Amino acid sequence: MLAKGLIGAALPVLIAGIWLARAGRPRLGELNLGWGAALVGLLALPWHLAVAWRNPAHFWFFLADNQVLRFLGRRAFLEDDVPISTLGFLVVTFLFCFPWGVFLLARRRPLARWGALVPVWAVTAVGIFALSGSTLEYYALPALPAVALLAGGAWAERRGIGWWLLLGAVGSSLVGAWAVWAGGSVAAPQVLHGLAELNVYYRILRDQGLPLPFASPRPFGLLLQGLGVTLLVGWAISAACWWRGHARGAFVALVLMAGGIAALIFQLLQVIEPHHSARAVGAAIVARAGTADLVVHEGSLEYSGALPLYAGRRILVVDGRRGDLEFASQLPEAQGMFLERAELARLWEGKQRVFLVTQRPRARSVVANVPPNSVHEVGLYDSRILYANGPAPPVTADAGKRPAAGRPRCLAPGRDGPEAGG
Repeated sequence: MLAKGLIGAALPVLIAGIWLARAGRPRLGELNLGWGAALVGLLALPWHLAVAWRNPAHFWFFLADNQVLRFLGRRAFLEDDVPISTLGFLVVTFLFCFPWGVFLLARRRPLARWGALVPVWAVTAVGIFALSGSTLEYYALPALPAVALLAGGAWAERRGIGWWLLLGAVGSSLVGAWAVWAGGSVAAPQVLHGLAELNVYYRILRDQGLPLPFASPRPFGLLLQGLGVTLLVGWAISAACWWRGHARGAFVALVLMAGGIAALIFQLLQVIEPHHSARAVGAAIVARAGTADLVVHEGSLEYSGALPLYAGRRILVVDGRRGDLEFASQLPEAQGMFLERAELARLWEGKQRVFLVTQRPRARSVVANVPPNSVHEVGLYDSRILYANGPAPPVTADAGKRPAAGRPRCLAPGRDGPEAGG
């Protein structure tokens, strides 16, 4: 409850309630409801009460807006998140469980009395978020431990595994062959669409009508072809081992295939990392900015969340009051950290040196509202531009600027939405 709020209590209660209704007249004494409720209250209530006492508005924001209205897709605090469709959520959930989700319906002996809770856990955790009007792709994570238990139980008993293994082999062969073929000629819009189904940030870019923020779709095509080969080879070996009577070999082949897919995912993260990372621009700020200089980030700082770490200083924000940060900007401790455009313009034309980090093109950035001769571009650091209101001082340390060759370029979404990952 302290980490996830209302859903941290509602989801376990709902799962247990559905299981109890199916079990019929359970022994409530087995549940230790009294001691459990007392322990939850002891752990969770003091923090909530203390925060509500200090800031009464937080209760409405935290409970009503951030929990109930978010679930219904009607938040009062405007966010840039683009929810995934119900069908897309179910497909992505299956991909998260792959390849083990293929075996969830395999026959197994009747589960023990408490074991029947596991399928209820998996279905409820996925179902409740599939009904939400504000679902993101990773909301199915609470169901994954239950999926692991179900798949592990199916393989332990090995009843009906062969037919599901055959079905998986057919499906993976079709998908793998398509991936090998499509990866050779994949286009940028197709890559953006694929990334958008897996990650909310790219759905935001797609929703804003922006292109793929990378120089070439070719690295993504190679990864897609690698996935295709992994599916074709891995599942074929697993199926062959099973039909030759080597059940353990079939299981090991699936584990190795899953490891290969994980390696491809890490390669994907390597490809997109420069676009999302604030490390390079943070190093440039460390090399050029003095202790008295101001550093301002344009747009919500949550999309460059590591910038204060890499820059080693407090970062001010202009045009960044959105979502949770809109509420946070009203707190006393945030005084002076969130700037309006007019405030930034006054600072920019003053005597104090100001650095601005942005991903927006110059015409859409706040620098379009200040005299052009006062805007000095320090450099392009991956997807971020660093401006200063005067000639940048000489570099005193390695700024960590990446070489231009192969550097992804995306100079900005066109509204106050997320401009990049942190």
